[in-house]
Parts: sequence; C-alpha cells; structure tokens
Amino acid sequence: MIHPHTQEQGIGMVEILLVLVLFTGLAAIVGVVSLHLKDDTRAELNRVQALALAREGINALHSLRDTDADTLVAGTHGLAIEDGSWTLTDSPLETGIFTRTISIGAGEGDLFIATSSVSWEGIRGDSITLTTTLYDLYETYGASQYVVPEFTTLTHIDLVNTATEPHTIDTLMCSWEGTALLKEIQLGSTTVFTTATSSALQSGTIAPIENGILDAGEATSIRITFTEPLVSAVSTLQLVLEDGTVRNSLQRTE
Repeated sequence: MIHPHTQEQGIGMVEILLVLVLFTGLAAIVGVVSLHLKDDTRAELNRVQALALAREGINALHSLRDTDADTLVAGTHGLAIEDGSWTLTDSPLETGIFTRTISIGAGEGDLFIATSSVSWEGIRGDSITLTTTLYDLYETYGASQYVVPEFTTLTHIDLVNTATEPHTIDTLMCSWEGTALLKEIQLGSTTVFTTATSSALQSGTIAPIENGILDAGEATSIRITFTEPLVSAVSTLQLVLEDGTVRNSLQRTE
C-alpha cells in the first residue's frame, strides 16, 4: 500500500529534476549564444581596425605624393614614420594580428594606381583593400597644364611678375574637363574672386578679379577652389592684366 505522502514526495523529486534539466539546457544555450555574440563583436572590431589601417595607408600615400612624388616607386611596400614623415619600406607593416601591404603600380605618364591592403588572422580572419589614383601634382603636360584630379583646390602655382613695376590682374580664365565649377580664387592670402555654389563658373568662363595686385619682381601663389574634385588636368590658365596684356606663363612651386 502506497501512502499519499510518499507519492507526493516522489512527484516533487521528478519536478525538481525536470527544472534542473531545463535550467542546464537554457544555461548551455545562453553560453553558446554569448560566445557567438563575443565572436561577432570581436570580428567587427577587427574589421573596423583593419579599415582604419587601410585608410591610414591611403592618406600616407597622398602625403608622400604631396611631399615628393618621386618617392612613389612601383612595387610592394610597407609604411613607416621617420623624422615625423611617412616613408615607404621594403616589407609590409605587421602590427598585432594585422598586416598592411602597400602596392603601387605605374600608369601612363605620372599616374600611379596604389592599393592599401590589410589582412588579419584570428577569429574570422579576412582582408580589406582600398585603392586610390595618384598624380604628380608638380608635373606639367604642355603649356599651362596642371594635374589636379581628386582635389577641389588647385595649388602649388606661382604667378611671377618679372617686371620692374606692379601689375593688376583684371580677369582670369581657366579650363578643364568635367562638371566641376570654379567657386573661388585667391592670390596669396587675398580672395580676389568668390561666388555662391549656385552661380559658380563653368570651364572657360572669364572671372573678374578684384584687388589682384602682383608686386614687381615677386612671386604670388594662386589658389583656385572648385565645387567638386576635378577629373582631369587644368589645361588653360590665362590672365589679362590692366593694360590688356594676356599672360599664360606661370611658374610651379616645388
């Protein structure tokens, strides 16, 4: 004969065992999900860090081009900072789990196609590659042709007044290809032409210049700002002085 108290005690033990089994199962599921979440987070952080390293590589290449384009040598390289400036090295940079490789390929003329690739090991190891086109800004292509693709501002150009008396620029005209519009012109630190983006000038349009004074025997830097990056060389840069004289001869700054 089974006493009611013994039967109830047996049922209670079964319930406790079921709860323990369910709790253990849930704990295992939570543990697996937590590990996957940690892996996902770590993999995403690795990707973000790799992208930052790749972008740093692209920026360093532009810095090298701006400083001295002759340092851009075709081949596979690394990057390092020496005396506060970027320099190419013989082997890729390894930092922690990441390896950054710089590849430079020579194109036509002074064109370079460069990539900054970052690979990494560990959880979901992968790689990221960014590509950029580099031009030697200081090279000329025929008379008054200045290569400025990827940039909204033309710089590194000097207007040189070789006369013994000052001259004043009345108008300036430059031409280029693409949809960019001319928005502002500066001589030295003085803005001599500016307009709203909505009324910016098309290629070949004459810009009236205010206070465009060129001192005798002096070189004055010119800075031309466009509404968007140019996609080709500036093929013409023409000045008209106060006496009607037309000047096309400019001097590049090194």
